[in-house]
Amino acid sequence: RFGYADNGCLLATARTLEDCGHKLECKPNQTLQWGHENGITFDSAKIELQYFHNKRKYIESSLHTRKYLVNPQSHIRWLGVIFDKKLNFKDQVLRACQRTRVVTDHVKRLSNTIRGINPSIIRTALQGTALASLFYGSEVWYGPNNSAWVINQVQVTINQAARAVLPVYKSTSTAALLRETGLDPTITWLNRFHDRLNSLHFKWIRQRQDLELSHETLSPPWEKIDTTISKLDNGAVGRANCTTEHKKWMKTREPKSLDLTNYLDGSTNKSGSAHAAYCIFRGPSKEMAHGFVPLGKTVEIYDAKIHVVLEGLRAALDHPMAKFATDLIVYLDSEEVAIRLHTGVPKSSSSV
Repeated sequence: RFGYADNGCLLATARTLEDCGHKLECKPNQTLQWGHENGITFDSAKIELQYFHNKRKYIESSLHTRKYLVNPQSHIRWLGVIFDKKLNFKDQVLRACQRTRVVTDHVKRLSNTIRGINPSIIRTALQGTALASLFYGSEVWYGPNNSAWVINQVQVTINQAARAVLPVYKSTSTAALLRETGLDPTITWLNRFHDRLNSLHFKWIRQRQDLELSHETLSPPWEKIDTTISKLDNGAVGRANCTTEHKKWMKTREPKSLDLTNYLDGSTNKSGSAHAAYCIFRGPSKEMAHGFVPLGKTVEIYDAKIHVVLEGLRAALDHPMAKFATDLIVYLDSEEVAIRLHTGVPKSSSSV
């Protein structure tokens, strides 16, 4: 079985090009090894190397891998956007303007001052094709460091598109032409695309969202669950007898035992912020690790205890002494959380 990977990117940053090249040397070999293990092959003709800097005397070194020799290039095309060394994007803007002018020149021949196509139809077609291609990737190349030449090239292209929409004479004012066609100036177009990424909707997309995953249950959620069997399986003893039972169990443990015990708890402070903590012991009393998990004001105590169970188990399994342990015992002061985790019913009282 073979797979296919497209548009992979390896990025490294350093103060000098030499240090950047050293960082990149090991990454391609790891990628090739991963591809070999997963049945993915890489096309050597499509492997490109690009250094981003604003110096003239720097020597750009080639990248040596186990199979390929990659030489640095002056320009690369990544997801339809052309990147150059200094990130001024002049080639990207120039090629986008050329593509748009080819379309506008062709459409302009379809109409004249006497006869032709309905201007509203032409405007809709140009805005959906030519102008969409012109401003593709503007969220990447538009910024405060763009030169006036870039803005001027885009504005000239928009003016030609406006003259292709309306059959007017060459002496017609550009400002009046843009007003009648409804095409905004270049700065307005670019700021519109830039502000769209700064909206609350796109901020929510860029943020890492916590997902609530739950297993399918055999019974509907409104049905009351018999927790007697789950309590016996989990070893729940209740708050009244927990201290006595814990002391009895500690006496049965060997002093040199390598098993891990994880003590967990979660609560809220006076301001309403939830937090949780865990402490990992080896044997009866040898503390190995501990941690604190701040969860903010949007998490309830029930959810905080679930979070700390997962974080505590992750920390215990990642500990170097975990490979010597036979058992991992978890102590939690909430029977409800233990039952929910054991039975597989929805593990949260609300969306986290």
